[in-house]
Amino acid sequence: MYSSAKKESEIQNQQRIISQLKRECKVERMKVSHAASELMHYCEEKQLQDPFLLKIPANENPFKERRSGCLVL
Repeated sequence: MYSSAKKESEIQNQQRIISQLKRECKVERMKVSHAASELMHYCEEKQLQDPFLLKIPANENPFKERRSGCLVL
């Protein structure tokens, strides 16, 4: 049999689980298809401000490789 300390510990553990489940029950949920369409809409709205989608002008690109050719040939 359980000792009283183990029983009390188990009761507290179960109470924490119940409390967590009650909080999770109150969370507003939405369908994945709706969330995906909202995310796509958000991305389409912000695409003009995204530096990864817009091409960086060549004269402003700090990562452009410098051409170094052989002058002997």
